[in-house]
Amino acid sequence: MKKFLSPKTLLLVSFFIFPAFLFAKADSKTPFFPNVKSVLENPVEDEDVSLEGFITKKIDDELYVFKDESGEIEIEVDKDDFPSENITPDTRVRLEGEIDTHFMRKPSIEVDQIKLFDAPQRGKAPKVLTVKRILNNPVRFGKTALEGTIVLFTDDDEFVLKDDTGYIYVDAEDDAKDALKSIKEGSSVHVEGDIKIKKFDDLKISRPVLKADIVKKVQN
Repeated sequence: MKKFLSPKTLLLVSFFIFPAFLFAKADSKTPFFPNVKSVLENPVEDEDVSLEGFITKKIDDELYVFKDESGEIEIEVDKDDFPSENITPDTRVRLEGEIDTHFMRKPSIEVDQIKLFDAPQRGKAPKVLTVKRILNNPVRFGKTALEGTIVLFTDDDEFVLKDDTGYIYVDAEDDAKDALKSIKEGSSVHVEGDIKIKKFDDLKISRPVLKADIVKKVQN
């Protein structure tokens, strides 16, 4: 007896899986930046990076030197994005941001977030990212915020979110479930939560999903 895909699964394929596949294919040649040396040797403007190392020197008001085992690079950090904890040249950190190329000057990194190893991250709302950025490198993101339109409810507490760059599956948890009761398909929302990898048994694949603990309707 043949087993057919359920209507819910077919909708997931058309609204979520297929567009995400197209984005992944389009970005398949994107360079990988595991360390400072790789950024310096092959910089790509606005490309995402996530590096681990040490902030060894302050050059200017928002300009610093970051160092790992492969080399040094200048980083630019807005005052609001610099951690409140005390950071010394011996404090190991993980920084996340984008590459900034320059004419006749070495590339630098524009930092979005700095995380201290073994330090609690508290008090600051996560930065709003794009779906495409998350799908391209889901393992680097923890607490994440997204904004977009609910294009499909697959259950009372599960939906597909779309922004200008792609689609992602959102699984609402705890208080976020109650918030969804007053939100309809087509609504613009702000969601916050953790990125996890979920297995879709019907499709026999795994995809990044956002486990949301905050869902808020946004006025258009």
